[in-house]
Amino acid sequence: MGMEQNAEWSTDEEGMEKAYCCIHSNARDFAKLGQLFLDNGKVGDKQILDLNFIEKMRTPTQKSEEIYGMGFWINYDNPIKHYYFLGLQGQYIIMIPDHNMVIVRTGSYNNLPKNDRGRPDQVKFLVNETVKLFQ
Repeated sequence: MGMEQNAEWSTDEEGMEKAYCCIHSNARDFAKLGQLFLDNGKVGDKQILDLNFIEKMRTPTQKSEEIYGMGFWINYDNPIKHYYFLGLQGQYIIMIPDHNMVIVRTGSYNNLPKNDRGRPDQVKFLVNETVKLFQ
């Protein structure tokens, strides 16, 4: 995928990867990961992720009231539809399909304000304001 560095998983005291969180990398490599999903699992002409799996990830589960898929938070009720990975303390990889755009935020803070559906308000703000800049 042309990554600049090897990403690292956080591990527990026994050396097992924490599957729920904590991949360490840089913003450019996270953006490439987001682009992989915008490109339906392809890098160039090579399909490296199964398209059916990606579609399942981007499809809200029935139990989540249309806000969570398999690994993605989904905001299709915003005028600018997007889905995103939500890291601990405000890190995001946001994918905006209609604009072929990826936004990465690597900042860190606790207690993100959330809307009535449990999603951080900041994500919607970042999406809407960033797309305005490029219109």
